[in-house]
Amino acid sequence: MRSFPFFSELGRVIQAAAVFVAAIVVYLFTCYPTFGPRDAADLARAAVTLGVAHPPGYPLYSLLGHAWLSLFPWAEPAYRLNVLSAASGAAAAALLSAAAARFGRPAGCVAGLCFA
Repeated sequence: MRSFPFFSELGRVIQAAAVFVAAIVVYLFTCYPTFGPRDAADLARAAVTLGVAHPPGYPLYSLLGHAWLSLFPWAEPAYRLNVLSAASGAAAAALLSAAAARFGRPAGCVAGLCFA
């Protein structure tokens, strides 16, 4: 039987999208509405003011958080940053799922969902 690489790639993309949707739904339902414990307030302040949280400072999170806050102006800044973290975690699970799908479609789905 002849193999069609397009359908194989399309299947991996659909699987990664399904893992992303499953993870983001769970993350959003369990997301803190305000600041969480430990460094959340410090990192939120750094994202709002483009300052340095503390060493090591997490500059990528501060820059992404500042851009995210300006793109989505509704709700509290703390909640919006928690949604950014949820979307980042779901995207990481989807990318892991797509990478692990090269070893077999069930392995990719299980790896992505277990990571999430």
